[in-house]
Amino acid sequence: MSQEINITIDDSNLQQYFKQLTAKGRDAKPLLEQLGSIMQDAINDNFNQQGRPGWKPLKATTLKQRMKHGYNGPILQNTGKLKRSITRRATSNYVVVGTNLEYAAIHNFGGPCGINHSVDMPKREFIQLTSIDLKDLEDIAAKYVDI
Repeated sequence: MSQEINITIDDSNLQQYFKQLTAKGRDAKPLLEQLGSIMQDAINDNFNQQGRPGWKPLKATTLKQRMKHGYNGPILQNTGKLKRSITRRATSNYVVVGTNLEYAAIHNFGGPCGINHSVDMPKREFIQLTSIDLKDLEDIAAKYVDI
């Protein structure tokens, strides 16, 4: 069973830039492709920095299990599959950045998992943007509209 994660950014400033583009009769796809790239980079930053803000540290039992299997790397990057699964797609109307991996949601949102839901997975939001990321998106959109 595949579960899709949808996170919508409600940013009225960005919406104003799209209205201006529409009024000028310009195609938004090049802008949306650029914004998608910035969002994908921000998500990669979340992995590289182990959260922005930092994710909850791993429990001692998890660390012990990882060491037993020879892995001592960053959180959520045991195999790298989750990080590599982040993709983007842009059209003239929207941009989608995310993953289609079934287990991504439990890591992003946290919650009960495992046999009989006996494990409480902490939330480690990798699909999120910081206020600085949002400001970068607005700055790019403003420059694009003014071209």
